[in-house]
Amino acid sequence: MWTGGNSRLYWIYIRNGDTVYVAEFSRLGRSTLDLLEIVKIIEEKEARLNSLKETFDTLTSSGRLQLTMLAEMPSLNVYIESFLDAL
Repeated sequence: MWTGGNSRLYWIYIRNGDTVYVAEFSRLGRSTLDLLEIVKIIEEKEARLNSLKETFDTLTSSGRLQLTMLAEMPSLNVYIESFLDAL
């Protein structure tokens, strides 16, 4: 289970049929693993997750793929920056 600090307490208030809105998916977790774990918790509670910025459905396989790729972008940027600094 996700253990990202005290904010995990918010997940106990999500009920079946609720919709959780976020400004953008990348703001939901600190890492790819955190983000996917939070999405899993929300889905286990039979709630929906919507982003105000991105428009894909996290309940579909293509939406899950897009979410995973989007979540990995910050890590990719750090890798590219460190690679370029080494040149």
